[in-house]
Amino acid sequence: MERRSRSQVLALGWGLLLAIWVLDRVVPLQTALLLFYMLPVFLVSTFAGLGPGLCTALLADVGWFLSDSLWAAPGESTERHLLDALIRLAVFTLLAALEASREHLLRRERVFSRTDSLTGVDNGRGFRQRAEAEIARADRTGAPFTAAFLDLDDFKACNDRNGHSAGDGILCAVAGVLKASTRPVDAVARIGGDEFALLLPETGKAEAEMVLDRLRADLTFIGERAGWPIGFSLGAVAFTRPPATVDVLLRQADLAMYEAKRGGKGRTVYLEV
Repeated sequence: MERRSRSQVLALGWGLLLAIWVLDRVVPLQTALLLFYMLPVFLVSTFAGLGPGLCTALLADVGWFLSDSLWAAPGESTERHLLDALIRLAVFTLLAALEASREHLLRRERVFSRTDSLTGVDNGRGFRQRAEAEIARADRTGAPFTAAFLDLDDFKACNDRNGHSAGDGILCAVAGVLKASTRPVDAVARIGGDEFALLLPETGKAEAEMVLDRLRADLTFIGERAGWPIGFSLGAVAFTRPPATVDVLLRQADLAMYEAKRGGKGRTVYLEV
């Protein structure tokens, strides 16, 4: 259901509501249908949000009221049906509000659990999830992709000399450059104190070299202008065949990055497997 659009959820919820109303007309079960009327309210509130959930609550109550009125026995009080309708509307509205609020909090918690609190990019957990999905997609389609690690050379000395607030500012600025220099479909993550990871779907070695060379140039330009006393070592691996696991992907990208650092830092190493 989470993959469906809001309009699809509404169509499903309101279609279910119509089916329940028809059932209520054919089989007048009265209060026994309470849980059935609550089901589309719960469904729409969970997957479409509070506004659509409240609209569904109102429709459910109006539908039930009409059904009660049509099935009313001779002499039954209209005021009683109106009072019942108001009570049900309060119940449906409360259900929609509580469920929409619960789902909103759960979604926000899931986002925060995958996001680095300092820079706003993915954290290690978020990167792993994106990498798992990309490995599965590449396994289906056979398309290449590239994983890269970026390490900030001499960052610890900079942090010790200028303070953690200055270091945090550099990390946030680097994350901003990485996001601005990549596509929305690419993954950018901070996976360590001064290490970042990138995942470039459907990107082979030649395309990755162009992207990452431009990214390095952007970082160097901003770093020199801001007077950052650091450099950048970058290791990238283009996978023509998907690795068996995310751990294999991380290990190969990490080896490429450390090969760049062993060569004197401030370098980029491109590999293809």
